[in-house]
Amino acid sequence: MDKKRLTYWDIAKGVAIITYVIGHSPNIPIYLRNIIFSFHMPLFFIANAYFIKNYDVANTTRKASRSLLLPYCITCLIASYLEAERNNDLATNVYIFRDRIVDMFVGMSKISTRFTSFQSVWLVWFVICLFFTRVIYVLIMNVCSRIHKSLALVAVMGLAYIGYWISVNYAFLPWSLDVALYALPLMYVGDNSRRIIEKHRDNKRFVPFYGGATILATVLWILLVRKGLVIEMATRSYPGIWICLITAISGSLVIVACSRVLEKISFVAPFLIWCGRNSMIILIIHCLEMRFFNWDEYVYCHLPFLVEGSFYRTWIVKLTFILVCSFVISKILCFVKSDRLEQAN
Repeated sequence: MDKKRLTYWDIAKGVAIITYVIGHSPNIPIYLRNIIFSFHMPLFFIANAYFIKNYDVANTTRKASRSLLLPYCITCLIASYLEAERNNDLATNVYIFRDRIVDMFVGMSKISTRFTSFQSVWLVWFVICLFFTRVIYVLIMNVCSRIHKSLALVAVMGLAYIGYWISVNYAFLPWSLDVALYALPLMYVGDNSRRIIEKHRDNKRFVPFYGGATILATVLWILLVRKGLVIEMATRSYPGIWICLITAISGSLVIVACSRVLEKISFVAPFLIWCGRNSMIILIIHCLEMRFFNWDEYVYCHLPFLVEGSFYRTWIVKLTFILVCSFVISKILCFVKSDRLEQAN
């Protein structure tokens, strides 16, 4: 895959993670919330599958453990320590820390109707869900490639319906496995989009086809968002079962197409590329600040302008804070990495 393609996918992920933060801002207008939720999480599933190079289950598990499970565990450990630290009863701190570590291993997105003894791990539930979705998808494709490739779509759609049924009729599962199953069609779209583009990249007739597909996706996205057919994975809101998946796929494809345009804008592209490549750090900071940071006490009351009740001022202040913290952490990690390389040499 060429560097250009990597760049516009970085931009797409940058757009997704920025809107992810904005989407959690208080007093967000419902129309904007619907637009953001229609694509921001699905795009990460599609983007993740786009870069699947083979269906080696062991290799995929190993790589996904490093890129997804490790950040997930680090975030949960930090959150466990912070929750124990803010507890007023020092005698029970160790028990609180223990319970939060148990929650880490269970990985609930929301408190379940059946698994009621476990608390949510907050926003990083998505990370462990993405891990399982990727591994399950690669396993399906590995098995189907040995039997018959046409079975892959049947298996993906069948498991997606099982995931939907479990979410609606049984309970939210540990590790959000029900969502992981439902998200498999998104992985299928991302994986096959890469194959189609690679196969036809030198075909001049493919350009009008791509343009037409983008226009169709845009029209579908606008119509379906206006009708409120928007997916919400954390709460398992799947209006129309499959229709909200079409909304998610259409919206994600539009964002990717727009990212190819943004790639050519020199004063915008570098910022969005950085956000995309550091989306995991941004997600972690966002998760921790939502859970532990008192904005009113530490920030809003010290500003020279009123923030409370203003959606636009709120998200600008929060996003700026999160990006600055993410930038500092990314620089520290780069320094540590370069230092280790120097020592190894």
